[in-house]
Amino acid sequence: MDLALSDEQEWLAETVEELVEREPPARLWQALVDFGALASELGLVERVLIARQLGAALAAVPYVDSAAAHYVLDLVDETSTAICLAEPGRRFAPTEPATSLVAGRLDGEKAGVPFAATVDLLAVSALGPHGVVVALVPAASVELVAEHTLDSSLEPRAVVLDGVEPAAVLDGDVERLAAAAGVLATAEAVGAAARVFELAREYASQRRQFGRTIGSFQALRHLLADLYVKTESSWSSVLYAAAALDQEQPGSVRDASVAKAYGVRATLDVAHGALQVFGGIAFTAEHPAHRYLRRIVTRGAQFGCAGDHERKLGRSLVRSGARAS
Repeated sequence: MDLALSDEQEWLAETVEELVEREPPARLWQALVDFGALASELGLVERVLIARQLGAALAAVPYVDSAAAHYVLDLVDETSTAICLAEPGRRFAPTEPATSLVAGRLDGEKAGVPFAATVDLLAVSALGPHGVVVALVPAASVELVAEHTLDSSLEPRAVVLDGVEPAAVLDGDVERLAAAAGVLATAEAVGAAARVFELAREYASQRRQFGRTIGSFQALRHLLADLYVKTESSWSSVLYAAAALDQEQPGSVRDASVAKAYGVRATLDVAHGALQVFGGIAFTAEHPAHRYLRRIVTRGAQFGCAGDHERKLGRSLVRSGARAS
């Protein structure tokens, strides 16, 4: 698989970076939609390029969920969407929802849904009469309950479904939807990690102690080198998983789990390492470093944490070994 980006993909990333820098937060989402960030012509590789730029800017827009929904469910317009897969008190198992669809009505509860109060549509996994489906529900028709979060800019909500009638029911591939969303969430976390790493590197080249820049000290040089490797390797895993899903390769959902499991831990290590470089100033309200950590932690928990995906990969390996024997 060739993971080298084309000129068009490089231009896309650069253009989105310029758009994010130019547009004020209140107009950014509409600017992205007008730009074509949800266009059906985009593959998942192009979408993760956009998500990475948004993570670097800590943009508070519903791109991760909307891009995954448009990619897998092939929505016909530019509707902003939140994906409702996680359920309170249960391990992340999108193909085994407790939420039910009976007689055309949804009953259940979903947890940790970013931007649920501001999007147009909710994509809800539910167990119907003939298997798991994705129900599309107008966000205005459900009860939303605010949830505590490290990153308040994502505005997560619990979604309470009490006999709600969906606008449409799709026989969508819930596992593929979860995989694409997880890869996009990881791409945003990688963008945040890459930016806080760059800030830490710049700080280490300027801050002086004992007459020298702190970046000249061996311990910090080794730390920064490790952070760089983790940033780049997590990005490579995201690109590989996105390309595998685009090409519908066998095992692409497993590749997405690998990217999520590794990316969650690697980007968190980068954020923690950057805070060590900054020292005490990283924890002050005026400094942005802790905000990158908050975004990384929050995205890392969305669509399955590292442990969820590691257990899933372990079970897959056990089944493969059993078949081989």
